[in-house]
Amino acid sequence: MLLSAAAEAHLLIESRQSTGKVVLLPWAG
Repeated sequence: MLLSAAAEAHLLIESRQSTGKVVLLPWAG
């Protein structure tokens, strides 16, 4: 479960970076 969650978060973070917007607060909180 942790792996899939981490993979999902990683993909979302990468897509954010790709857009130039890194939103880590929701994932850190």
